[in-house]
Amino acid sequence: IWQAVDALRAETGNARCMSLTLAKRIPVAAGLAGGSADAAATLVAAAELLDLPRAAVWEVAARVGADVRFCLQGGFAWMEGHGDRLTALAPVPTDYALAVVVPPFALDTGAVYRRWDRMGEPHGEAVDGKHLPPSLRRFGPLVNDLYPAALDLRPDLGDWRAELIERWERP
Repeated sequence: IWQAVDALRAETGNARCMSLTLAKRIPVAAGLAGGSADAAATLVAAAELLDLPRAAVWEVAARVGADVRFCLQGGFAWMEGHGDRLTALAPVPTDYALAVVVPPFALDTGAVYRRWDRMGEPHGEAVDGKHLPPSLRRFGPLVNDLYPAALDLRPDLGDWRAELIERWERP
């Protein structure tokens, strides 16, 4: 959250003092954009405290983190690039249940991105439409390009994922 404040201060030149308290409710290093959501909320609050326009927040958000603009926008969106290009989409029916499973080990997001860069920006495996709920199939195949880098950092991630696929019969 301090990186967000520092980035906003650098953008605007406004260095007014403030005190912030963070109460985390999303597990750290779970891949759920918790840090990005914290940064987005901080940007909104700091902009209000500093009496800055929303446009300043939007510009800074892309520099703070890949998911920060999405966390500001919310809703359902197609994200491209490094999180800087968002296309809002109509909500889809919730005709499915979603389970979020967090591995028993942490992967630092920055380390995963750095490894992805060093690996030459590899592409992840596609999850085809047959493994997606019917209302999401039009968005398939879905790909997580960071997975190869995460796997390179933590090879046991592959074993963990294979066990989940076997138990749930889904990638």
